[in-house]
Amino acid sequence: MAEGATLRVAFIVWIAALSVASEPVAAQVAPPPVSVPDDPDQQIKCKKFAAVGSIIRKIKVCKTIAEWRRAQQAGNDAARAIVGENVCSGGECRGYEPPDAPP
Repeated sequence: MAEGATLRVAFIVWIAALSVASEPVAAQVAPPPVSVPDDPDQQIKCKKFAAVGSIIRKIKVCKTIAEWRRAQQAGNDAARAIVGENVCSGGECRGYEPPDAPP
């Protein structure tokens, strides 16, 4: 009879251990809620850029969408300013002239 009682106790312990081990850890610990801003310009967007001097390594930069837009606009404005200095306007061309060009 002692052997039967030992088997019952072992079976109960085995069932208890199996039920505890089968619960996923994610169900026990809930992640904190992520707040999404109402304004879409305030959402964070990350981009990866190649690191200088490396083929494999990448640099991750995260900014708000509004910050990315301002950076892109500043780059476009700078490019337009550079190109705009070297074009013909009003019939007169200005910009680069070779050093041996006649006056």
